[in-house]
Amino acid sequence: MSNDIIRIPPYYYIHVQDRNANITRLVQGPLNFSKLDHEIIVTGKSPVPYIFLKPYHYCQINDPVVRDGDKKLVLEKHGQVKVKIGESEYRIHQDYPEPFPLFPGESLVKTDSIPVVPRGQSIKLEAVRDFTDEDGKKRMSGDQWIMYGPILYIPRVEVQVLQISSPYVIGANQAIKVKAKRQTKDYKNRAREAGEEWLIRERGPYVCGIDEEYCHFVHGQIIDQKSAILLKANQPFEDVYGKLRKAGEQWLVTNQDASVHIVDIHETFVETRYRIILRDDEFCYILNPVDDKGQNQLGKKILKTGPQSFFVQPGEEIAGGIQNVYILGEDEALLVRAEETHTEAEGKVRNAVDRWMIYGPCRYIPPVEVYIIEKRKSIPLDTNEGIYVRDNRNGSIRSVCGRTYMLQEHEELWPMPLDTTVEELLGFTGKKRDKTRLITYKCPFNSAVQVYDYKRKKSRVILGPDLVKLEPDEQFTVNYLSGGKPKKPGVIKTLHIGLGPDFFSDIFQVESSDHAILSLQLSYNWQFQFNREDMDSLVKIFNVKDFVGDACSAIASKVRGEVAGTNFEQFHKLSTRKIRQAIFGLDKEGKIQDKFEFLNNNLLITNVDIQKVEPVDAKTKQSLQKLVTLAIEITTKMQEAEAKKLADQNEQEAKARLQKRKIEDEALAEKERRELYNLQAECESIRTTGQAKAEAKALSLQLEIEGKAQVQIAELKAKARRILEHAKLRYEKEVALLDLDRTTRLKQLEIRKAETLGEIDSNKFKQYVECLGRDTLVELAKAGPELQAEILNSLGLKGYMIMDANNPINLFQSANGIMNTLPVNLPK
Repeated sequence: MSNDIIRIPPYYYIHVQDRNANITRLVQGPLNFSKLDHEIIVTGKSPVPYIFLKPYHYCQINDPVVRDGDKKLVLEKHGQVKVKIGESEYRIHQDYPEPFPLFPGESLVKTDSIPVVPRGQSIKLEAVRDFTDEDGKKRMSGDQWIMYGPILYIPRVEVQVLQISSPYVIGANQAIKVKAKRQTKDYKNRAREAGEEWLIRERGPYVCGIDEEYCHFVHGQIIDQKSAILLKANQPFEDVYGKLRKAGEQWLVTNQDASVHIVDIHETFVETRYRIILRDDEFCYILNPVDDKGQNQLGKKILKTGPQSFFVQPGEEIAGGIQNVYILGEDEALLVRAEETHTEAEGKVRNAVDRWMIYGPCRYIPPVEVYIIEKRKSIPLDTNEGIYVRDNRNGSIRSVCGRTYMLQEHEELWPMPLDTTVEELLGFTGKKRDKTRLITYKCPFNSAVQVYDYKRKKSRVILGPDLVKLEPDEQFTVNYLSGGKPKKPGVIKTLHIGLGPDFFSDIFQVESSDHAILSLQLSYNWQFQFNREDMDSLVKIFNVKDFVGDACSAIASKVRGEVAGTNFEQFHKLSTRKIRQAIFGLDKEGKIQDKFEFLNNNLLITNVDIQKVEPVDAKTKQSLQKLVTLAIEITTKMQEAEAKKLADQNEQEAKARLQKRKIEDEALAEKERRELYNLQAECESIRTTGQAKAEAKALSLQLEIEGKAQVQIAELKAKARRILEHAKLRYEKEVALLDLDRTTRLKQLEIRKAETLGEIDSNKFKQYVECLGRDTLVELAKAGPELQAEILNSLGLKGYMIMDANNPINLFQSANGIMNTLPVNLPK
């Protein structure tokens, strides 16, 4: 026998196995257990506590023991407790309110609270094996069902808890979308096919059924007076408003239908449309309008004018957007075209493609049969302004200027084409030109401009100063003139030609008979001969395109011919005559003529200026320069001698005038100096006298001021001393009064304090007496003597008195002394 003793407290247990019989038994406390040699403790060294189930809690036991109908344990033939191998059992607090142990073979899986399903929630269950529930309903393995709160669910071994679901709270303007997982019936007992979706619109909590699957929340769209929502049907169905909708049909839900719309399962939200508001001055065209039956009239177009508001129905379009009513002023008009044949309100028939004008002032809204081509405005034109107008009926083009003009329905502005060179000469380089405006050019004074009419094939010439107005069939004649020295063709581009008199210069070379090459620089005076009244003579001016180059070439040719027959020395002496003779020629009397005329353009050379004649050859040029230099030196020396003589004469005359002027200035200076000295002496006298007077007066004032100041100081000191003495007296008086007042108040406070304390003591004693009472005071007075008498009686002393010579007879004090000497525990 083993001496191991195991102390098992109350509510503890152990499992002991008999190794001889291989039987395990339960040993419960409280007791001291002595283990035999053939026994072992299965549960470990320390005892195991009982299982305590709290209220509304449960535990799961695997391999539970077998009990009979009376809940008694069933034993095997060997005495071992039978267990249900592989089974589980739920034990709840209601069935096991007291703690209990586990029998051999049992094992605790978990302990948990009993699931509570509140109101509005649900618990989803699934059968893991076939069984029959408390209501007698048979459940097959795999069946699922839902139980709704409020309930306290007691777990079962045959049932598995899948989830506890909270309800979906449907608020205002909300719904939830639900989908059927299999064929079922909804909460309204409507049959639903697998995969079918529908909406739950009722406000409040909603718990999905076992065959229902929550998809998502659907929020309603608020519809006000200014907006509507466009919906499209996915399949034929009846909407919430009781209307049948076909697949693909679109419709509007407005504020008249509902203030909030939740998009249904078979509906698709397309867009939000806003109410079209037309003011009094606005209108629009509606394409494909909807008739009374709700069908679109394809291809039709209607007009809507303000003031009004409407929604654009499905299939309708606003052509061109919202437009403003055309308000025409007196100088405005509309060019319109008939899109189809129609009759106007006035009864006039308009055929298709007819064009006409609507003139202001008026307010015009175009009907659907009329198309607005453009809005036109009267073009105000000054006297020198104009436009090019084209007639669309016959294609003719004309210019209108000098008046305000409104284009007719068959007219349009025509852009005038111009050559690039002409545009540059007119000053349009770098800026945009309005091609429909009349082209004008200011012809300068004493100039001429040629304009060619391509239609009539005729030219006209305008003399300046004048303003050239270019007609539609006319173009400017651009003149390309030679320029530079020597002349080069095409250097100058211009629209006008000067009429002269003017001049131009040229440089060219000639060769003498002795082969000396000379360079001549000549300047020619020229002018045109013409008759202002004769257009042919004016046009003749422009016969030669480059009259400058042509004239210079002709004159140079004549001069070369003349110089070729003369040697250098003779030409050098008579260069001016030879050149003028070559250019102007000789008359019948042998005199040089005074002009040279070009008959093809009436150009007249009136004079020639020989600016420079110099040899081209360097040696000839050097020799000529020496001769010229020598002649210049001789002339210069003669001029210098004459100038020197004239300068000496002028110098002597200037010296004499200077000496005379000097003497006169010295005499005048002496006179002015004498007057200065007199003035200085007079000023010094005045200054000395004034200073002495001022010093004396200032000293007198100083003494007077000092005396007055001493008197005032003495008076102020006396006054200050008097004020100080009065102040001291007032101070001492105030101090004495304050001390007296303070002493008086302190005495009064002490008297009041004594009176108050006396009243408090008397009231205190009076209150003590009133609290204790008269009888109580009498008893207190009697208590001392009576107690002493009792003490003496208890000692057996009668007529006993203790006294000495120093103490008088005092029975009370004697009794007190005796009482203090007695032991603590006196007999009662």
